[in-house]
Amino acid sequence: MEHKTVLLLLVLAALANAGPLTRRQDGGCAKSCPRPKDGDAPSPYTPGKSYTFNYMTGVRSEIKGASEESTGLRLTAKVVLDAFSTCELAMRMEEVRVSEQDPSDPTRWTESPHQAQFESELTASDVHFVLRNGQIPEVCAELLEPEWVLNIKKAAISMLQNTNPNKVESYNGIETDISGKCKVTYSPAKESGREFEVVKVTDLMSCLDQQRVRGSFQSSSYRVPAQIQSMPLTKANRTCKVVYYSSGNLKSSLCTEEHIFRPFSTDNAGAVTQVEQRMEFIGSGGMPRLSHDHTFKRSPLEYQHHDFKQPSRVPEQDVRSVLNDLCELGTSVTPQTPKLFNELIHRLRGLSSQQLAAIRSEVEGSSVCRRNGQMAQQFFFDALPMVSTAAATAMMKELVLSGKISSTISEMWLTSLAFVQQPERAMLESLLPLLEAENPSQQAQLGIGALVHQYCKSRSECSKDPIVKSIGAALQRLLGRDCSTGDRKALLTTLKAIGNAGYLIDLMPTLVQCVNREANLVEVRVAAIEALRRTPCSEDRTPLMKLIRNKDVDSELRITAYLGLMSCPTMELFDTVKELLTAESSNQFASFMWTHLTNLLETSDPHKQDIRLIVEDVKLKKQYDLDKLKFSRNVEKSFFSNYLNAGAKVESNLIWSQRSFLPRSATLNMTLDLFGKSFNFFEVGGRVQGLETLLEKYLGPKGMERKQQTDTNSQLAELDNTFKVIEDEIGGSLDIK
Repeated sequence: MEHKTVLLLLVLAALANAGPLTRRQDGGCAKSCPRPKDGDAPSPYTPGKSYTFNYMTGVRSEIKGASEESTGLRLTAKVVLDAFSTCELAMRMEEVRVSEQDPSDPTRWTESPHQAQFESELTASDVHFVLRNGQIPEVCAELLEPEWVLNIKKAAISMLQNTNPNKVESYNGIETDISGKCKVTYSPAKESGREFEVVKVTDLMSCLDQQRVRGSFQSSSYRVPAQIQSMPLTKANRTCKVVYYSSGNLKSSLCTEEHIFRPFSTDNAGAVTQVEQRMEFIGSGGMPRLSHDHTFKRSPLEYQHHDFKQPSRVPEQDVRSVLNDLCELGTSVTPQTPKLFNELIHRLRGLSSQQLAAIRSEVEGSSVCRRNGQMAQQFFFDALPMVSTAAATAMMKELVLSGKISSTISEMWLTSLAFVQQPERAMLESLLPLLEAENPSQQAQLGIGALVHQYCKSRSECSKDPIVKSIGAALQRLLGRDCSTGDRKALLTTLKAIGNAGYLIDLMPTLVQCVNREANLVEVRVAAIEALRRTPCSEDRTPLMKLIRNKDVDSELRITAYLGLMSCPTMELFDTVKELLTAESSNQFASFMWTHLTNLLETSDPHKQDIRLIVEDVKLKKQYDLDKLKFSRNVEKSFFSNYLNAGAKVESNLIWSQRSFLPRSATLNMTLDLFGKSFNFFEVGGRVQGLETLLEKYLGPKGMERKQQTDTNSQLAELDNTFKVIEDEIGGSLDIK
């Protein structure tokens, strides 16, 4: 009896210690493991077991037809999977070896000089991932895991994925792996009692989010069912021969890719890169290592683009060397000048704040390039706004506040903030004092606002970030409670800066007050509505909905509010539009809605296809097809080729107020759509008000022109008096983006 009791206690103790297998701890990658749905394949990996694989990946590049030499890199390792539950596994790498190919002898491989770094980084931590019905939707890594290390591990994890676990014959679908979201085909090869083989072909040209172009042009993404999803400079496919056990777990996989650089290549010659991956099961057993509590960074299985910084032992000396090389070229511009200038930007990105300050001190003291210190300063300060690091931004802010640079250079630097692709939080923190100054400059407000938008685009709940809130508070101080303080130009600048940011949610109540305050200039109220337009679609847009329903409001305000609502269309909005079109008293507002909806029915813009399908249910009557020279309207001309995944759009808005016989505002926008990215080339907009009073006074039925006065001085005096009376009512602006 005692032996039975002891045995029972041992079993209970074992079950308690195996807690992570049945009840996951806080911080697990899989937030839950729901029961498989009907038709879902069971988990191929048994919780409580470890599975070990031999893994190899190699890359080889050559220029066929031009050289016999080639270059290659190969990585081998043992990959161990620990199954913590039916849907969460952890992968670790052991015995990592990295070797490089001898360019002159393809059969000779030597240990890479970076062997120690690769082994240390790749074996430092596990990577957890979620596996459901053969698919891997999420990967969880340690917070300090470098992106390049995580990408290597994701490539290995991708080989475990099987989006056709039920063995559907000739399966075609979309699979997300290290290459992106790609079209994939599974074809059965052969099957025996204990295992089955499939051939998986991935069309790499169809992959979404495969490329990232670093440049000054900002872009937004779109999705269309096109064969070409990225810039077709290369031709590539991946073929995998995969063998699974009947239980569904992987036995072996061999994947090969060939990337051909299309320009200047023929069938038998050209630049070619070949990639090979192998994974082979060698055994299982043992209990997985117990997982400690994790704080993960989560990401999809796709390759994560990042800026790889090659470490340098003497980064400051590298910068001095490039500056000296630039000075040696003299004042003439040679083919080497842009190359060296780009190298200077790259080297400056690797400097800390202290190192950058030291280089600046040497440049200003003419310690670098002694023969022409002024040229070294010119190159250094021209490169600084393009570096786009926290250290460079902090230095720019310091120079702007100290007044050590001219106002022209200061404005150029602050304008360049709008072109930063992936800003860091520290950049916003260093720039905040520019907004907290007593009278922040126009370029500081607009540039920092655009920088906030870029910062928030790739971050969830960015509006709650303390630095974003601080920037919002600094801008709100300039607006006051309802835009009733400050001059017209200052208010318009701040409102445009808020519109540039788009994520300053705390300012929405203030913007609504600015819109609703009837004593504000119409131009200010319009700018406040436009600032609301760029806020996330998840935010409440009821104030704009109330505005388009209010028939006593100026049509210019209603049209601007309508455009703001159409940036986040809902069924409630279309129900309201239907209702307004049946009994709208303002022909200006009705004409604009009618032309805008009509253009949506005919648009080829890939961003508007979902809206176009909804608009098809809205009945549009011809009664609002009014005179093009008297009524507000939207004009759009677009074309798009699904085969080429390319197109273009030109759109214009011409807006009248019912209180004027002249147009109040006009905009012209041109956008290019190319391989999943939309590039807004330019947008020109202008607004005028008050000119109709002046024209009536001079050209109207009782105007000076009708009086046929011969005294020119009297006419000019009367015109001058008229202008003084209506001076506050006349206003105009021109924007070029």
